[in-house]
Amino acid sequence: MSKDNIEPAPAIIGGINDEYLTGVGKLDGRLLILLDMDKILSDSEKSDLVGLEGVK
Repeated sequence: MSKDNIEPAPAIIGGINDEYLTGVGKLDGRLLILLDMDKILSDSEKSDLVGLEGVK
């Protein structure tokens, strides 16, 4: 998905506060909600993910 397909998150989507969203995008006719994983996961949870395949 290119950045051209991503729009800022609206103030609220389905009860989710925009504090946890980085934006919304459209891909192949689907609406994607992009989450801000730095705000969703605790430092401990992020540490647990280090080294897993596909996680940066």
